[in-house]
Amino acid sequence: MLLYDKLYGEHRITDHILIDLIGSKALQRLKGIAQYGIPDKWYHLNGFSRYDHSIGVMILLDRLDAGLRERIAGLIHDISHTAFSHVIDWVFGNEQSEDFQDKIFSKFLDSQEIRNILDMYGYRSEDFHKLEKFTLLEQEIPDLCADRIDYMLREMKQEGKDYEIEQILKSLINIDGRVYVKSEKSALMISREYLRLQREHWAGEQAANRYRMLADALLIAKDKGIITFDDFFTDDSSVMKKLQDSRNREILDKLRKLETGKFRIRNDLNKKLRYIDPLYFTERGVVKRLSETNFDFAEEIKLLKEESKPQ
Repeated sequence: MLLYDKLYGEHRITDHILIDLIGSKALQRLKGIAQYGIPDKWYHLNGFSRYDHSIGVMILLDRLDAGLRERIAGLIHDISHTAFSHVIDWVFGNEQSEDFQDKIFSKFLDSQEIRNILDMYGYRSEDFHKLEKFTLLEQEIPDLCADRIDYMLREMKQEGKDYEIEQILKSLINIDGRVYVKSEKSALMISREYLRLQREHWAGEQAANRYRMLADALLIAKDKGIITFDDFFTDDSSVMKKLQDSRNREILDKLRKLETGKFRIRNDLNKKLRYIDPLYFTERGVVKRLSETNFDFAEEIKLLKEESKPQ
């Protein structure tokens, strides 16, 4: 199977389990789930889908020489995302932790379709319940992992930062199942790009206010019986159509404001704290964390944490 990815280019897949998982309804549904949480028409940036990101994580893991089991985990790690991705945390969960998807992940893995595919190739769904054991795929903040790297680079690609992307990809190395960076210079480039996106986008005023507004519209729709909990397990367009067809004045007003961008900015909203402080190799081959050797960057992280405290 030959894939073309906007970030990594052509990539050939020969493992039949990956091909079958890609063709599954669970993975294909992610084509209708916006990575940024809100479809482009109602967001201030053009984005990409959870499907694009899932394929990208699998490709990046392959480039890092991950084993098949970890590439499987990378491909399916986002299958439990609901419509509007992390906006769901502002409806039913906690916007500071954004972990609603993680809590229901095992249930999705145990669905008949995914379980049957895994069983066919000698795997169990239980083998993938704990994604944290796949250490190239997932790491606690502030370490690098394929998940964080892919969505950062994918957004940089949207901005046309091809040179920086090439330099970052060249700098990554897999040592005993963890992602390291080959130099302090590259570690700083990665960390500052991630920090910039956190400030300018992921935790920015526009993102937070739009999340709150769409979440409020969804809460109204749920309370009025316009949508049900099960609707969140379809895709963005299906739920959005119900909102648009609702004839509810308050819901339609919120959608209009999201589309036009004409709304009052609240400055009391906070989104999840994200940053990277990677491990890199010094010129002497010693592993260091960036904040241990770059005091300016350490101050930037300290400031970011202060800025991210709930007001």
